Amino acid sequence: MSMTRVYAIFLRQVFLIKSNPTRFATIFLWVIVDIIQWCFISEYLGSLGQSTFSFITVILGAIILWEFVTRTRFRELQFSSPMSADPLDLDFDKTIISVGFSPDSATLFFSMGAVITRFIDIAGLESGNDSVRQLKWTQLSATNDIIAKLSSDGKMMALANTMDVRIYDAISLQMVGLPMYGHTDLVSGLAFSPDGSLLASSSQDATVRLWDAVTAQSVGLPLTGHTLWISSLEISPDGRWLASASADQTIRVWDISVQDWQTLACQLVRRNLSDSEWQQFLPNEPYYLTCPDQPISQSGVLQITALAHTQLEKGKADEAKAIIQEALDWILPLEDALADNSLCWFGSLDGFADQVMPACEGAVSLAPASQVAGFRDSRGLALGLTGQTDKAIKDFQAFVDWSKQNGYYDTDGRQREEWIAALERGENPFDQQLLQSLRNP
Repeated sequence: MSMTRVYAIFLRQVFLIKSNPTRFATIFLWVIVDIIQWCFISEYLGSLGQSTFSFITVILGAIILWEFVTRTRFRELQFSSPMSADPLDLDFDKTIISVGFSPDSATLFFSMGAVITRFIDIAGLESGNDSVRQLKWTQLSATNDIIAKLSSDGKMMALANTMDVRIYDAISLQMVGLPMYGHTDLVSGLAFSPDGSLLASSSQDATVRLWDAVTAQSVGLPLTGHTLWISSLEISPDGRWLASASADQTIRVWDISVQDWQTLACQLVRRNLSDSEWQQFLPNEPYYLTCPDQPISQSGVLQITALAHTQLEKGKADEAKAIIQEALDWILPLEDALADNSLCWFGSLDGFADQVMPACEGAVSLAPASQVAGFRDSRGLALGLTGQTDKAIKDFQAFVDWSKQNGYYDTDGRQREEWIAALERGENPFDQQLLQSLRNP
């Protein structure tokens, strides 16, 4: 800081004192009182650990107080625990556990014992008309000391009460999603990722847990390594790193970037999400390959073709074809006969027989001997739907011959013989009712 700036600050204080002489007295009065007070306290503390008076301890205490005393206090807020007839209001501890501001600085929030989290309008504080909103979360078997953390966008408030974690809408104060259980001891800290999608919680059980802030689902396994309770945790501004500090006198830094976790998960499971898994974890997202270099399940292919079919029914043919083409671009390079066959079969049933023909050919060429007949059956359907009757009949006949030898003639082979007969008569056996029944057998 330049000397000119220092002189300006000094001059400002001189004029303030001249306009209100009582300011001069208060500068020294409370400092002197605090020094005298801390002299006695320091003397007492010194007597516990040493036999002689420590002048350094006394002066150090006074200097620390001087740093704080010379700053102006805006307002002191005192809140008592609720006194009501509610039998659950048993905790009358007034300790403030957490405090913070909303991103726009318009709201002060704090959590405390006695099940309380309060939100205070700053503008109301300045005008003297306090506006206080209150959130209560009580558990019968808990200490009800609430830990609070606000997301960086100010929309979500994470609260911890004993071993449980919940997320609330910061405006409506209504709980969002389900409670998050997993810790086996008191939760000691909370932290949101910068985009608010991830919530981290630490505990006296010496673990850190990650949660999807939208679905309340646990993300991965607990982060372990600390040997004593975790006192603090924080997520870096770029959302990649999580640091945790523990009573075991260590700080651990974890890589929590979703991309790295996704790569690790793909290496472990060696497949893509199934349709049921997708519906559980990503219900509002169109299906795509989470692990592009790994096999895709039949149910996943079904969801892709179903999405394309929906777009086709809406009259969006270009979008539908783009979805199928993207699926071909994903699946064909895998050289996965099962995935190729799934795309061939469901793509044909959903109206894209001509477009998925490369997948049909790929399935037959890659199939082991035991599966060739079944994959020729799928290709036969695509051929029949695209008017290539002679080729379709040959593929269906190959499947009929296989079904007679493997016990599937009565359930499937006989039906294919009927298709062959219709095709030989120049008829099209593949009406919408039949295609729907094949899609949902």
